[in-house]
Amino acid sequence: MGASITVTRSPKLRGRQGTYEVSIDGTAVGALERGQSLTHPVPAGDHSVQVTRDVQHTSPRQTVAIANDEQITLYVSFISERAAYVRSPTKASDYLILTTDGTVSNADGTMVVPRETRARGALIVLGLIALVVGFVTPSGPVKQAAFAVFFIATAVGFYLTVRHMRHLYRSPRDG
Repeated sequence: MGASITVTRSPKLRGRQGTYEVSIDGTAVGALERGQSLTHPVPAGDHSVQVTRDVQHTSPRQTVAIANDEQITLYVSFISERAAYVRSPTKASDYLILTTDGTVSNADGTMVVPRETRARGALIVLGLIALVVGFVTPSGPVKQAAFAVFFIATAVGFYLTVRHMRHLYRSPRDG
């Protein structure tokens, strides 16, 4: 028995339906529907694995080192349901990712942070900076602008957080 890489797609994976193409070392080796696994024999060494639904929905390349007679399983995960439906005209979505344990983290253990989470963090920082500027500056247009930025950043951040919480606690029957 030689070395092999298995890519598994959960039957519960939310997001877009359809077939996901699996590529190993830049060569298409098969396709996955929901709930399917694909095992491909490979020689020992470093290999890059990628899953693609279409041009806009491609996982980052995951590099795995595999020894003789070793079997590695990668799971197709997705980060953000919102990212599955929002398509940037200029760059690929970050909603597909390959993980070694089915969680949303890279193989090296670092967490993958969805764009919405980064956006909420940036809004918090922007709002705090605007609040400090608003309190430090004397009366005038700069103070008014700083407080306006604070309130806008807070409102948008609150909206994104509520939408995220609604997604977390939504029943699977809600669609």
